[in-house]
Amino acid sequence: MRIVNQTVPLALEKLEYTPGEREEIIQYIDKNETIEGCGILKEEHLPVFDCAISSGTGTRTISPMGHIKMLGAIQPFVSGAISKTINCPNNTSVEEIQEMFYQGWKYGIKALAIYRDGSKASQPVTTKKASKLEVLVRGQREPLPKLREAMTQKVKIGGISLFVTAGEYEDGRLGEIFVNSFERGSEVNRLFNEVAIQFSMGLQYGIPLKEAKEVLDKAGLSQIIGPTDHPFIVQVRGVEDFLSQWIAAHYMGDISFVSKNNPELRPLPWELRIYQKIPPLHLIPTIAGETFYPGVPSLEETIERISGMNYWLDERLDTRRTIEKIKRTRAWGNFEAASGDSSGKITGRIHECGTMMELDGSCWKCPRCKTSTGGCGGG
Repeated sequence: MRIVNQTVPLALEKLEYTPGEREEIIQYIDKNETIEGCGILKEEHLPVFDCAISSGTGTRTISPMGHIKMLGAIQPFVSGAISKTINCPNNTSVEEIQEMFYQGWKYGIKALAIYRDGSKASQPVTTKKASKLEVLVRGQREPLPKLREAMTQKVKIGGISLFVTAGEYEDGRLGEIFVNSFERGSEVNRLFNEVAIQFSMGLQYGIPLKEAKEVLDKAGLSQIIGPTDHPFIVQVRGVEDFLSQWIAAHYMGDISFVSKNNPELRPLPWELRIYQKIPPLHLIPTIAGETFYPGVPSLEETIERISGMNYWLDERLDTRRTIEKIKRTRAWGNFEAASGDSSGKITGRIHECGTMMELDGSCWKCPRCKTSTGGCGGG
């Protein structure tokens, strides 16, 4: 939707254009997103309609010093600072910005807010598309495609089966998380309705993944805790904790929690979702420091770009040999086989009487009250 600035008709009237001319000029602006090039408008009237930033095919803007002079004229009549942004073109240099601050000081302006066009991926106002990239307006939601790729992870945490589904944008970015369980009315429903949706909405409104993940990191203690049957996330403090580690691994390439606690369980790069979007030629490790295909990024360079740290580089080994070592020695166990008989296992879940509950199959039992909850229909 395009809306012509409603002060334009008034300005045209003051400049003594006829009603018919005013209507034609406004239609021209609505069609071309700029007044520049309109044959009816007189050349000497163009500066009247200059804006902070150009729009459409136009090139004219109010110069940064024009903004500063306006502020200098108003400042003596205002006790505090003036909320006004100095809009600068994309090619503004550091020296030019320094000169703006100096001129602002000379004019006695109490504060200057300077913004260079295009300096952020998301900016308050945009009037053009840069090639195929459409810049979102601040506060605007980026919806996922109606038909989108997704990855579903089945995992068992503390004896409870969960299904985690991650919906993705067309470029592979994570856009949403859903959590489901066959256990109705369980805590998973609370997580789905609150934390997962809060996390997903944060992503869709432009919050970086690392910051959005803090919703999961700071969530309260979950009742579904304990060992898992996941190959490298073996023990979690709750569903939120599992989601945080799972997202960090698959969508940030961060397996620091595995390298620190269970390095023998490390997944290989191409087993993580984020690396599955990378061309295979970029996943070839160097040999004796030499790349296999000159001019093509090596696996080490790809890891540095995505993960920021090479988690597949052990002492006295290069990346290739470390990966071979992981392949030879890694033992991704099974939850059922590893846990054996779970009867009597302390769960970390507290009954309303204050007693630590014990896990008995799919049930949590209180040894003091002799009541049970979970999947066995007890007290």
